[in-house]
Amino acid sequence: MVVCRKIVFLLAVFNCVNSDLPVLDLRLAAGDTNFSGRVEVYYQGRWGTVCDDLWKPENSMVVCRQLGYGDPVSTFTLEGNSSQPIYLDEVDCNGIEATLSSCTYQPIGEHNCRHYEDLAITCSEGRTMPRLRDGVYSNSGRLEMTYPNGEVGRICNDTVWTVENSQVTCRELGYNKVDTLNNTISDGNADYKYKFDCGGFEDHLWDCGPTLVNDNITCNPVKLQCSNEDEDQGYESVRIVGNGNRGRILVDLFGVWGTMCSRHWLQEDSEVVCRQLGFKGAEEGLVEAGDYSPFHKFAFQCTGSEQHLNDCYINTTILPHECSRTDVVAIVCQTDDHGGNL
Repeated sequence: MVVCRKIVFLLAVFNCVNSDLPVLDLRLAAGDTNFSGRVEVYYQGRWGTVCDDLWKPENSMVVCRQLGYGDPVSTFTLEGNSSQPIYLDEVDCNGIEATLSSCTYQPIGEHNCRHYEDLAITCSEGRTMPRLRDGVYSNSGRLEMTYPNGEVGRICNDTVWTVENSQVTCRELGYNKVDTLNNTISDGNADYKYKFDCGGFEDHLWDCGPTLVNDNITCNPVKLQCSNEDEDQGYESVRIVGNGNRGRILVDLFGVWGTMCSRHWLQEDSEVVCRQLGFKGAEEGLVEAGDYSPFHKFAFQCTGSEQHLNDCYINTTILPHECSRTDVVAIVCQTDDHGGNL
């Protein structure tokens, strides 16, 4: 269906947007940085340009938003290749649209422009980034988005959050697998701003046709768990990162290496780690970690007699949001008289 609105000057001019069209991919081409360049639209297998006729700041806001960048900084013209089609002319956005496809414009390919009128934009360098919050594990949580202006919003699940959505999100976060969520996560209270529909091939969640949420949509939070391994590994892997028998503790949980918070770490936990790694036991107390890794958001509660960490009780009610870089667990394991492990 083609929706048109008429603007009357001396002649009747029709601006149209085809509501049946998919979201048009955008890119900034031939710029000095990734955040600046000629605005190009992908349509029917070719990249084409956008004419600067009647261009206004609200249009620039939509372009930068669709690309996942910050607010627009400037507009200018940057002549494209003469063989390129000019796809869009007289674009008219309100500034609240998630994509340029949602704005009105002349039918694609109809224009009265030359390539010296090809529009170019510079956006600020912010980027929309997904994050997982309030999960028991560092690779799980409630899915939220941090926007270039610093605002945080929850992602809307209005019907069914698809496997493809999860695949794209986990991949953007640096994981290669979607896991079954096996812990309780709070709903949070940030506003719902967008919902997404991914094909599964996108590199970024923001590439998945973001749609603004309105008051007619009932949203539920998206809760997700990702992994970096083909198979879940549980709590079986632990290592010391540092100098031999001294360093910070990293635990492999579902393929994700994370550190522990010292505010909830016991001497008995250190004893078990050192014994699991083949040392006699652990020296008293903790030492300076010297580095930082994401925290696993749970606590081990060992009695000291266990042979492996996965034999210890796991307290998942402790979510160490108050832990900082200075709270990383680092220990010294006891060696034999020759300085080696047993």
